Amino acid sequence: MPREHGDSGTFVETVSLEDVLGVFDVVDGPVILSADVADELDCSRETARRKLQALYERGDLERRKVSRRVVYWEADVTAETMGYDETARDAPQDAGDSIEGTRTSTASSAAESTIDIDAILSDIEVPGFGEKAEARKTAVRAVLEYLVDHKEAESKTLKEIAWEADSETYANARSLWSNAVVKALHQIPEVSSAGERQSGWSIDE
Repeated sequence: MPREHGDSGTFVETVSLEDVLGVFDVVDGPVILSADVADELDCSRETARRKLQALYERGDLERRKVSRRVVYWEADVTAETMGYDETARDAPQDAGDSIEGTRTSTASSAAESTIDIDAILSDIEVPGFGEKAEARKTAVRAVLEYLVDHKEAESKTLKEIAWEADSETYANARSLWSNAVVKALHQIPEVSSAGERQSGWSIDE
């Protein structure tokens, strides 16, 4: 990530909002992802998401959820220019959604969420390497999808969900939960624990 020393001697980010807007002149197409910003500006995806969110709140950008990713485009670009029907913006995006837009599964709820689970998983660190790390991230994904669907849950429930997703890389569910999943959740700003003994978890979209 591009950083330099500030007056206090600590590192400060040098990626500006104008730098992010400049990515639209580089990538092919009228929309960009946080990954595009991270790649072009050599910063973390978390930084890219924060900058894009700031531009959205400032009115420079519009955004839309597509599958499990959030795409951004400049506010003065019309839907016709982008090549999709504006009337379809609020239509169900997943085969599991009913006409009324109700959610029939955790996966479809995650698809409608503003939480970019793929980007989060690419940023967090879990113990191990290779297939073990990927399996543990699969457990974290399952926990995140459940939280997106239910907004909050007890640790016991999430521990069971994680173990269902990965019962191979640790000897038991408690080890997987304590050594991998909890450490991963603490790296995610949108997720917070509740209770003196972390008896519950919630997600803020």
